[in-house]
Amino acid sequence: MDRPHKLNRKLNRAANIVVKNCLGVRRGERVVIVTDKFCSIIGYSLWHSLRKITDPILIEIVPRKIHGEEPPKLVAEILKNCDVYIIPTYYSLTHTRARIEASKQGARGTTMPGITVDVMTRALNANYQKIAVLTNKIARLLSKAKKVIIKTDKGAEK
Repeated sequence: MDRPHKLNRKLNRAANIVVKNCLGVRRGERVVIVTDKFCSIIGYSLWHSLRKITDPILIEIVPRKIHGEEPPKLVAEILKNCDVYIIPTYYSLTHTRARIEASKQGARGTTMPGITVDVMTRALNANYQKIAVLTNKIARLLSKAKKVIIKTDKGAEK
């Protein structure tokens, strides 16, 4: 599916942020996306973003029945031989042997259980550099303080 014009622009932007900012995918890295029918549009948006950098593999598996159910053995073998994995699926593969073994072999990546297009476009279209600068500034201020008062529209808490 090489139809980026059919994909939501905000979704494409979010996919680029995941690929470049969050995972730092580099040219020539072996990247695999494992998805299912519930998250396939997200899988395809990530695949499209990755094609600008490397030659990614997209695998759509039969949806698991519960969180933690292992993917097919062939998928587990592919995961063990990748540099980066991205796993947007309805049920989580986070705690599977397949994902754990991939990490032990040196792969880095992310699982995205239950992610929706709405969540991806709202939550991942952030300016992470700006957030990091602000977070570090607040952390420095809080580290120097002996007392902090947090004030909201509903009042102050001590």
